[in-house]
Amino acid sequence: MSEIVKRLVDEHLSLGGYALLMSATLGDTLRAKIEGRLRVDLPSATARQYPVVSTPNRQICVQASGIRTTAIVIEHRTAALVRARQVAGDGKAVLWIRSTVGDALDDYRAFQSSGTQVMLHHSRFADADRRYLDSEVLKLIGPNSKRSGSVIVGTQTLEQSLDIDADLLVSDAVPADVFLQRLGRLHRHRSGTTPVAVILEPGDWQLRITSDGRPLGGPGHGWAWVYSPLSVRETVEWLRGRGVVSVPNDAREFVELATHADHLEGQARTYGQSWVEHWQRSYGRALADIQQALAGMVDRTQGYDQALVNERVPTRLGDGSVDVEVMRGLASPFTGENIDALSIRANWLRQAEPGATASVVGSDTTGRALIDIGGTRFTYGVEGLHRT
Repeated sequence: MSEIVKRLVDEHLSLGGYALLMSATLGDTLRAKIEGRLRVDLPSATARQYPVVSTPNRQICVQASGIRTTAIVIEHRTAALVRARQVAGDGKAVLWIRSTVGDALDDYRAFQSSGTQVMLHHSRFADADRRYLDSEVLKLIGPNSKRSGSVIVGTQTLEQSLDIDADLLVSDAVPADVFLQRLGRLHRHRSGTTPVAVILEPGDWQLRITSDGRPLGGPGHGWAWVYSPLSVRETVEWLRGRGVVSVPNDAREFVELATHADHLEGQARTYGQSWVEHWQRSYGRALADIQQALAGMVDRTQGYDQALVNERVPTRLGDGSVDVEVMRGLASPFTGENIDALSIRANWLRQAEPGATASVVGSDTTGRALIDIGGTRFTYGVEGLHRT
């Protein structure tokens, strides 16, 4: 996406346009790339004023409208489950965000078994059900909502777009820029408060990468498959040493420590060879990702007859997803309305017959619909879509 954004900005400027970069989470590594300059060193990047309005030749400091300080607690999942149940028991709302659907499901079921009011929100629901779940989340913790003691368990789908305001945030260990996005959903519409955010203890860092530098996730630690363990390590250890994060005061230092390429390389070398291997893998993968992005872009130097303008190019790396038509019989487990299509991960359909549609062929003992897609079986219910 950074390569696509840079190309978009370059082409826009070449046509006489202007570009305004607005972000609390934009580090100098990406900013320098977009601005077409060499990145500055870490001390210079962290010393920049924030918030500020700037051009290449001028800077105008902006008075922050307020300062939000959040207390940070790093604790193991078991303790965090107890804390969340207590907060929900006091009639407050907890936002519990994991990095993978598998980890979110495990926690959702843990809250269910304890009798805690809980709802689940992730990407593996039909579009109609996602809209329904969005509306339910907003009823609980949206503007002017009638909040009640509950826990909302989900994935990254909860950290963007929704205007929500939780009493307590519990999050996986994630990089600083991602964590700041999640903090924006905590006491969002309040002032003069010092909320608490919990980060789930990542444990021994050496267990999160292999000896040759590959990220190593696993049950309860799916974040390592999604985010660089090196960036996450820098984020968590900075927070562990401080116990609070203050916005806007800490924004620049916090983000740069987790995103500045030169700093991350230097830290990898201090952590040992496996971390150097990890940094090199990340760098090599980034180069491959850039080539993939470039391959999907329209070459505007060519005429329309030469440009590939009809190709469908995903905005996320990986196998992507496939929209599969549901021929009959699938009803929403929430509203009872008919579902006519499901978005399914492409790698889940590798064994399915090409062009197959989805048909409901029964239900399992828990009431989930059994779905057949070209010989590959799935279930769909209140926990979303799953392979059998």
